[in-house]
Amino acid sequence: MSPQTAVQISNLTFSHIPPGGRPDDSIVALRDVTFDLPTGSRTLLIGGNGAGKSTLLYILAGKRMIQQGEVKVFGKDVFKDFPPNLVYLGTEWAMNAGVRRDIVVSDFLNSVGGYRHKERRDRLLDILDIDLDWHLHAISDGERRRVQLCMGLMGEWDLLLLDEVTVDLDVLVRDGLLKFLKEETTNRGATVVYATHIFDGLNDFPTHVAHMNDGSFALNPTPDRALRIQEEKDGKRPKTRGPRTLLPADIDRESFYKKYDYSH
Repeated sequence: MSPQTAVQISNLTFSHIPPGGRPDDSIVALRDVTFDLPTGSRTLLIGGNGAGKSTLLYILAGKRMIQQGEVKVFGKDVFKDFPPNLVYLGTEWAMNAGVRRDIVVSDFLNSVGGYRHKERRDRLLDILDIDLDWHLHAISDGERRRVQLCMGLMGEWDLLLLDEVTVDLDVLVRDGLLKFLKEETTNRGATVVYATHIFDGLNDFPTHVAHMNDGSFALNPTPDRALRIQEEKDGKRPKTRGPRTLLPADIDRESFYKKYDYSH
């Protein structure tokens, strides 16, 4: 591996068992994924819902144990020798009950080391338009998301994994954040992998774009829905979405709801 390589993934295949399922019900989320990313790169990870973007970021963050393949960040196995200065920011944080309590933002940031990164923290407070007197339980989801970003970015991270965390931000705040991230990659050689569905203002942001489809990278991407529909027509996969032929159990349920339908 080159010392300039930030991320290296080789032959990664990953399956998971749905809630309440059995081992035989496992679903393949990633299929033989292989790629390298250089330090200082800014990669957009794009693709439809269920394409495997979040799963890939979870694995890179060391949050999932892989069954097949190899995942290294700065030459270290993310499971056996977790690399320092890796930051993962996902959507679930803002929904956590622990960060919806009556905590003043200034106290919260200091409790996670804000006093050690005062210069960077203060710059992010300005970029993200955060009021230190906010109470976490009394602010909006978008404002809480800004606090999360400040918390995650105020230290000098080397690899940043973003999973749809800018969806709640207004246009000006998001623009300021993207400029900050671009500066970090240019001036410090930090690396960003950013999964998003929102492409406004991203024209000059990425150095790499990776399109995921059905757990794999697509070199000549076809829109996920169009590809799935074509594969259903060709008999390559069962049709599971949209209307379906009613089975006896479905008919029984429909009869029940008709009997107790009070919407008229």
